[in-house]
Amino acid sequence: GQIEVADDEVLTFPEGLYGFEKTRTYALIDQEDAGPFQMLQSLEEAALTFVVVDPVKIYSEYVAQPSPEDLDIIKGKDADLRYFAIVTMGRKIEEATLNLGAPLVINRANRLGIQAVLPDTDYTTKEPLLPSPE
Repeated sequence: GQIEVADDEVLTFPEGLYGFEKTRTYALIDQEDAGPFQMLQSLEEAALTFVVVDPVKIYSEYVAQPSPEDLDIIKGKDADLRYFAIVTMGRKIEEATLNLGAPLVINRANRLGIQAVLPDTDYTTKEPLLPSPE
């Protein structure tokens, strides 16, 4: 269905997302009963929606260090930043993964975002959504 998004809720990704570089405006949509998950809905392509989650809610020790160049693009400072991981669904929940190697970084102050490829991380683009208990 249709959604209404206030101007102050629009997120702009100046460089788009990987594979979707031409699509640059999105909104975060909360879903009832979705737990920690949200939808990142394109405002340009109605069929383009990503499931996202704050990675710390799944991997409590997760820390992202975007490059200075990425932070310059969104004019980001640590206190203003919010991180999301894109969820890739599998046929079974056990196959679902999180992209922790290239999180979405959003500057809450100006609503600019970037998909930041982390230069120095052990995380990959396909970390299990359900981490092992170890």
